Amino acid sequence: NKISFYKYVIFGLLVFTLIRHFTYLNSPEMSMTNFFKENEMLTKADIPFYIVDHPTQNLYLYLLWQNRPVRKISAEEINNIRSGILCFKTNTKLNRGINKEICYKDFCFFQIPRR
Repeated sequence: NKISFYKYVIFGLLVFTLIRHFTYLNSPEMSMTNFFKENEMLTKADIPFYIVDHPTQNLYLYLLWQNRPVRKISAEEINNIRSGILCFKTNTKLNRGINKEICYKDFCFFQIPRR
């Protein structure tokens, strides 16, 4: 009878884990999704992203998931960009005089106008 008791306990834990995992996957944190939807500049599919610093994993994967051109660059390469969206940490000092246009947590985005 001890074995049947453990079977019920394991079955209950399995069902609980599957239900919890299902609800977690179907209700992800919407703050980043809402941030991108609310900022028109970030929703244009044809504009590439240039990342200067290492973003958080969820931000980087979200950009890739959106099928956006994403390229990591160094701070020295910023002057070579003709147009796109620059993505950098809030504490990064950039020599181009770029203002922090919009920010999500510790990352800011700045649209470089076409030249």
